[in-house]
Amino acid sequence: MGEYRLDYLVRRGHQFYFRRAVPSPVIPYLNKTEINLSLQTCRPEKRLPLPVIPHPRKGSDSYDILCEGILRARIEQGRIYRAMLSGNYDQIEPNDPLFKVPFETAEGNSPKIGLGLRELVEQFIRLKSASMWVAKTTADHKRVLAWFQLMVGSEIPITSITKGHVEKFRDLIYG
Repeated sequence: MGEYRLDYLVRRGHQFYFRRAVPSPVIPYLNKTEINLSLQTCRPEKRLPLPVIPHPRKGSDSYDILCEGILRARIEQGRIYRAMLSGNYDQIEPNDPLFKVPFETAEGNSPKIGLGLRELVEQFIRLKSASMWVAKTTADHKRVLAWFQLMVGSEIPITSITKGHVEKFRDLIYG
């Protein structure tokens, strides 16, 4: 294998790391001067595939776009974190169009607007049990979600489920 050098690939001992400098205007927001990620390998031919990213020059359009994207990500992260800490889990979806991704099921089609709880639970169980869950995990989730459906009604539209419904269910389960 020939010799090669990638500025963002660094070897420390027997481990390879991805290393990139953080643009100076972004440093106060990330509280980091560089990004270091372990590639979890000691063999360069087995490293995780990395995209070739040219280092943006300060003042260039790509540099400005990168800085703006990082700042937007930090703002969105802070908003979502605050919502989670205050228990407003209905507000943790990204609002920024840069981070909004249309939800797709394993079959590749988006869920219908106005789904009822029963249909969404079935779709969720089907999606997760197809690749992520073992049989016992699937059975546990089906059981708990069936209790929730009994409490609020299986035909209730998803958009009608409130924080109060979830809190009442939580209190019922945990006493």
